[in-house]
Amino acid sequence: MRTRIQKAENGDGIIELPDELLKQMGLGIGETLYLAEEFVGNIKCLVLSKTPRFTDRIDELAKHWDQESQTEQLKQRAIQFLGSPDKAERWLNQPMSFLNGLTPRQAVAEGRLEDIMQRLDQGESGFVF
Repeated sequence: MRTRIQKAENGDGIIELPDELLKQMGLGIGETLYLAEEFVGNIKCLVLSKTPRFTDRIDELAKHWDQESQTEQLKQRAIQFLGSPDKAERWLNQPMSFLNGLTPRQAVAEGRLEDIMQRLDQGESGFVF
């Protein structure tokens, strides 16, 4: 979603939010919405919430975004190794014995990115998966 910041008569900024988003959040005109700055990796993000206490949710979102970033990093490395996006995508979703039956995508969710990257490095050096 893309939105613009407008200027109110008092000089404050106004962020336009689509009606669909307000409906999804269960908000109406004039209701309170909280905005927090958070970093996901080195990217500054703005998070919207209906409640002032949402630290736990931000941590959960940051973990999800970090996992997505790591999965994308692994996918790019797999494309480099396997030669095509289609092969890399199939590989990411294929259970692997060296991951105890998990797919590389599932293993990333369990914090095993380095193990998988190391295995790709070994594959480039001539070791078999």
